[in-house]
Amino acid sequence: MAVAKSYENHKIISEPFKENGKMYVRIEGPCPRCGGSGHYSYNQIDGTRCFGCNGTGHKVFNVRWYTDKERARMDRAAEKRAEVRAQKQEEYRINHTDKKRFGFDRDDSILIFKGEYDAINDYIHTLPEHTARYSTFFGWYIGDWAPESLELTLPDNIQVIALKWDLVGNEDESLKSTEEIEKIVNELRYVPSTSEYQGSVGDKLILDLFCKTVIENDSQYGLSYIHTFEDANKNIYVWMTKAKCLETNKTYHMSAKVKEHKEFRNVKQTIINYCRIM
Repeated sequence: MAVAKSYENHKIISEPFKENGKMYVRIEGPCPRCGGSGHYSYNQIDGTRCFGCNGTGHKVFNVRWYTDKERARMDRAAEKRAEVRAQKQEEYRINHTDKKRFGFDRDDSILIFKGEYDAINDYIHTLPEHTARYSTFFGWYIGDWAPESLELTLPDNIQVIALKWDLVGNEDESLKSTEEIEKIVNELRYVPSTSEYQGSVGDKLILDLFCKTVIENDSQYGLSYIHTFEDANKNIYVWMTKAKCLETNKTYHMSAKVKEHKEFRNVKQTIINYCRIM
């Protein structure tokens, strides 16, 4: 005779007794509501005290008392459910790998686009619905769900590139790290820049910088301005500030501190702060 497997570690505190034609036994163990912590409910009167065990963490309750034959039948059924569940999980794993999820099955590749974002975005909306998908890894891309007969008529300012799974995937059909994928995709999508990192982190520099672009960034912390500069040697600098919004197409003589070095879209950028126009 035995209780169910989930109650094997509980303390039996009574003799078996019959109720409604079935055998039961009284046990004591961790409260099934709070797991033995005594904390579950959240209200103004009792605070975090679990009302299932009144905060003790333990509870006494009646459970079924099974014959050896009943228990063996239950264990066999549990093993069968576990096998079915494991089989379904394996089938799901096989059918939902990153390789399949992102559409690399056909020719072990997908098609990614090279060009200005706005131009690509406009072109995508001319394609039949569901032809392309968007991913933070690959941008707009076309996978194996697209018809094999699909013909792309690309404008002159957009190119399409075949991205092979071997470049971005592992042998277990999972994706490589975000940093690895970003580097590979950027090398394919963007022309290498001649920009080099300037100074060391913490250095103070005196610079003559041409302001190329200013982007407004409106976030929960308020409005800020992302300035992109270029020096005479085509090195790129980025300054984000709430204090100023500089004019574009204008050269500024300034002092600045090197905050960090960062590569973005295959371009080495020197991130600066504490800028002062001189």
